[in-house]
Amino acid sequence: MNIENANRFEMGLLEYKRLLNQGKTNSLNKDCKTGMVKNILAIADSMPIYGYENVIGYYYKNFLYLLAKDHVVDRDEFNVVHKNLLNTLIELTVARNAKIKEEVDNIGDLVSILENSNNELSINDLVILLQEYEYSLTLSRVLIDKSQSECYNYTDLMVRLINRCIRIIHDGLDTLLICKTDESSVAIERSFTQKKFLEALSILDTMHKMDVLPILSAKINRYFKSLCATYLNVFGEEFKPEDSLIHLKYEQDMECYQHCLSVNKFDTYIKEYPEGIFIVEAECEDAQAEKLFDVSNWCDCYKDSKIDVYLEECPTGIFVTTAQKLIAECN
Repeated sequence: MNIENANRFEMGLLEYKRLLNQGKTNSLNKDCKTGMVKNILAIADSMPIYGYENVIGYYYKNFLYLLAKDHVVDRDEFNVVHKNLLNTLIELTVARNAKIKEEVDNIGDLVSILENSNNELSINDLVILLQEYEYSLTLSRVLIDKSQSECYNYTDLMVRLINRCIRIIHDGLDTLLICKTDESSVAIERSFTQKKFLEALSILDTMHKMDVLPILSAKINRYFKSLCATYLNVFGEEFKPEDSLIHLKYEQDMECYQHCLSVNKFDTYIKEYPEGIFIVEAECEDAQAEKLFDVSNWCDCYKDSKIDVYLEECPTGIFVTTAQKLIAECN
């Protein structure tokens, strides 16, 4: 969880509220007001934004710019603030895209390993590789969804990845089943074959859980059901999710994050997974869903002298105390 950026945001809010309090008492001349606005902008510009892990800083910076914008006295300075607002959003997109590229490049490395293996990779090798690249496969899926565009050949890479995995599984199991038809097979060979089936089913089950590529989910499910039927026919047992030999590190993270997405509330994820794989996205979503509405609503209501409307629409908002104080002063 990014505490430093949150603390800078709180500093900027305090300066903004000080500006409002002094301004309402008419004790603030133009130079003082300009100085306080510059302080808010300076705090916004000091956000420690470096790397994907700190992209929440772009949101906090944007919020402080929004608050300061309506109090800028000089027209030229207003234009600069407005331009910086737009640039902040562009910088946010650039930072997120850099992270997407990093993780998709990792997936590209995995695809290269699979495609250049010269049929030397086993089903067990796939199990190991999927666990090794789980972070990139899981995070890139969410980031690509949020970008709402095709990035860095992600779809092509995932199609190649899934097709190659299915081919390795198919070839490996075919060989085992041919061996199994030999009546001289001993119990240890049966146990080995069953384990390979479990590994194969675990791989397909994992792909389903990761939801790595929706356009291929039907193909994965068909093959998974076919293998489940073969497994039942050959070994007399049903494959159950708890039988999986792959234990995903981020499975519970994903479930919690997806639930938060469905209800558009992210405080649960932020509280339960402060170091989780989706903590950056959860904080950004929370900023979008909660703070952006709060700040934008406050700016509109303050500008239109409708502070009471803000209290009605944001009863637990950032500026409730400030709004109550301003209303009391007016009365």
